[in-house]
Amino acid sequence: MKCKDVLSMRTLLFLPPFLLFMAYFILRIVMIIVVQTFDFVIYSRKLQLNLWDIAWTTDLFMGIIGSLSAAILFKNKLPSLILLLMTTFSFYIWFIAMITQKNLTPIQHPEVQEHYIFEKYVTPTEYKDMKQLSVIIYKEQFPLLYKHVNETTLRVSSEHNRETITRLNDGTYEVNEKENAVYFGVMKVPLHE
Repeated sequence: MKCKDVLSMRTLLFLPPFLLFMAYFILRIVMIIVVQTFDFVIYSRKLQLNLWDIAWTTDLFMGIIGSLSAAILFKNKLPSLILLLMTTFSFYIWFIAMITQKNLTPIQHPEVQEHYIFEKYVTPTEYKDMKQLSVIIYKEQFPLLYKHVNETTLRVSSEHNRETITRLNDGTYEVNEKENAVYFGVMKVPLHE
């Protein structure tokens, strides 16, 4: 084979994965701007996935694809080295992102007309028999994009409000259409401020 044929074959094989990586890279920049600047949460109701948290795992795979493609495609190894360093950095960020990921649950009820999701926390307090329950409500603004609309925090007794704590942990709620709120036992969480 001639050198020109080898070069064109290499370009033909590794240019599509590199272009895929570049398209993904642009998509991630847009995602970062939307989440960090405009304070949106990216969530798929159909897949029931927090897409922002999934993206960190995808970053690792796309970084490896981009690094390998760039190493084979370019004679100059600098682009490949830069992508490899970015992938290594993404690996460390991935650990932090997995620790701090948001556990989002959709509110699915025939009485609720709009799309909402909630994030829940049960944390111990300085008092042994007390727990602090927190629920953050997000409302769908655009497809896949949810905006923070309300946050409710309540301190309850671990002994007397065991049902409320269990319902919150399980994500089991009741909807009150008149009050436009969801209930986790005795904890009332309005869907609007």
